[in-house]
Amino acid sequence: MALYDLSLLIEELNDGNDYRYVGSSPDLPNLIVVGDTVDEVLSLAP
Repeated sequence: MALYDLSLLIEELNDGNDYRYVGSSPDLPNLIVVGDTVDEVLSLAP
């Protein structure tokens, strides 16, 4: 498995959808990771 060093911006969602947090990266423009907790977003990011 490859390891990456990416900046990850995590935002809290307040729109009532299934997920509470979304993560994106300016280093990898098409990366979007969602989860119920910040830890979940971090664990799912590459």
